[in-house]
Amino acid sequence: MKSAWARTFCRLLVQALGLDPASAKDRVAAMTDSEVQSLAGRINSMPAGADSSGVVLLIIVIAVIWWVWKR
Repeated sequence: MKSAWARTFCRLLVQALGLDPASAKDRVAAMTDSEVQSLAGRINSMPAGADSSGVVLLIIVIAVIWWVWKR
């Protein structure tokens, strides 16, 4: 019973982070019981998305393109 609750909890949390319901169900179903328990225990401390280095890189690329365009 605890495992079923943890799987449902993880599936709903993964969906809340932006995954579509079918993918969330498949991903959680592919996990072992220990992986599900671990994820359920630490989901709130995990980052929701990518880190900011991607955003910084994107801004630099856009700035360089704009600078070259205006020259």
